[in-house]
Amino acid sequence: MTILEAETAYYEKKRKELKRTKPGRFLLIHGKRLHGDYSTVEKAVAAGTRKFGQGPFLVVKSGEPAQLEFFVPTIAYGAPIRCA
Repeated sequence: MTILEAETAYYEKKRKELKRTKPGRFLLIHGKRLHGDYSTVEKAVAAGTRKFGQGPFLVVKSGEPAQLEFFVPTIAYGAPIRCA
């Protein structure tokens, strides 16, 4: 299984329903479950970072194709990074 495969599969399976029920919202998906919908991508990523730490989790705008764009939310949102 590749990174975010379960999240992307869940989203694609529910895409039409989520577009109808959560129009224009940014969806936070982890595993095979929706963990919230937010008004901005920044709020969704911040919530994902709080809930899941450094990830992985998927944030996608409702109804749009799941395009994987990678960035490190811990750097973008000022969370501490642990180095071994």
